[in-house]
Amino acid sequence: MQSFDAWRSELEAENKGRSWDALVTTTDGGVRVEPLVASAPSSTLPARSTVHTGAVLGAGERAPAGPSLAWWRGRPGAASPSTRLAVVESDEAVTAPEVPLVVVGRAAPSGARRADPAGLAAAERGAGPIAELAAALLPLVQALEAGEPASRLAVALTVSPEFFVELAKLRAARRAIAGLVHAAGQQAAVPLVVRGKVRAQAGLDAETNAVRSTLAAAAGLVGGADAVASLPFDDGPLAARLSWTEGEVLVRESHLHRFDDAAEGAPFVEALTEQLGTAAWDLCRAELRAPGALADRIAADAAARERAVRTRSRPLVGVSRFAAAGAALSGGDAVPFERLRAATPAGTRAAVVWLGDAKLAARVEFAREALELLGATVAVTRPLASVDEAAQVEADVAVIAAADGDFDGPVVTLAEMLARRGVRVAVAGKPKDAEGPLRAAGVRSFLFLGGDVVSALEALIGGGS
Repeated sequence: MQSFDAWRSELEAENKGRSWDALVTTTDGGVRVEPLVASAPSSTLPARSTVHTGAVLGAGERAPAGPSLAWWRGRPGAASPSTRLAVVESDEAVTAPEVPLVVVGRAAPSGARRADPAGLAAAERGAGPIAELAAALLPLVQALEAGEPASRLAVALTVSPEFFVELAKLRAARRAIAGLVHAAGQQAAVPLVVRGKVRAQAGLDAETNAVRSTLAAAAGLVGGADAVASLPFDDGPLAARLSWTEGEVLVRESHLHRFDDAAEGAPFVEALTEQLGTAAWDLCRAELRAPGALADRIAADAAARERAVRTRSRPLVGVSRFAAAGAALSGGDAVPFERLRAATPAGTRAAVVWLGDAKLAARVEFAREALELLGATVAVTRPLASVDEAAQVEADVAVIAAADGDFDGPVVTLAEMLARRGVRVAVAGKPKDAEGPLRAAGVRSFLFLGGDVVSALEALIGGGS
């Protein structure tokens, strides 16, 4: 068997000599994901109790018959005969259903467990997994230090489609919870309850949310949560049924609940678990030393996440990649693109003006996909060599796709001619030294890999001609 160093050298060689650090990905939540991981020591995680799956329900909604978990966001409704565990997110007084209850709020009735909502709130504000985990663990530390019995406590987290990172986050949470309870001199297990992350849902092409929620539920089950609630993909009855069916299928057919720690010993997951757990605990200690460290980290994570969404380095299927028709507003990560779609006048004609030869096909396709984010019908010209012919395109907005070497010549001329006809013009590519002449010619923005595509398209459709 080859050594880790030999595998690493081979991997770098296969990637044209790029350095190891160039092959490492750091997520917008600050998690470092390496392409190859050396062996890592296995975590020893506690056994979990009976695993419950179900749906996230609206305030007052009746729990469906079938799943064992009912998770209400707001006032609880009636439980069903199959309900074995209820979770209620509410800061108001909760009248408990006649089943075991976890209240995610500031107080819980007698006989119920309480989970602090800080972890859920942090995740919905844009916190990455490290900050979310820290936000959830810190109240547990404080509750145990105040003498609250572990038998009255629970921990609540979200789970999203980033399967391996979320799996590692939950494993780190279980390890930390067990360690904190042991340090407090107590024996009772503290259950981990998770639900889908609302901000990961999209309003556009909402059916794709079902794929996201299935991945999230799978991560929750393999990661070892005691209760996993899936979000409906929209407000319809089909989505409601599918949201609890997902968990039923993953348990009854895929048996993802059967092992207390299915990922134990996998070096990639073990390394991620160690990284997330250590970083979250360091953040907890920083917050205890100087309150404000956690809020700063959440704000930084949220800003990084928004940049990743707007530049499409965090792609959203149906929204920023393979954009679907229609208009909607979700309130989550997809909002910048959904607002862009809403701001585009109905009937806007969009075109990619292909100035050059077939070698520009990739740039043309990039421009076409970007214009589709407006929700407009996009026409693509054939490869054109004549600026005069290219200037005759019929469109309200146009993106010029040309070779970089033509930016300070033919593209300037073409932009002037299109702008004179009232066409709003963008250019596909980085302008470098040609930006001044191009903007003077009427170019409103530039579309390129790694750029803020939302701002570029807002500039393209906004203002006068």
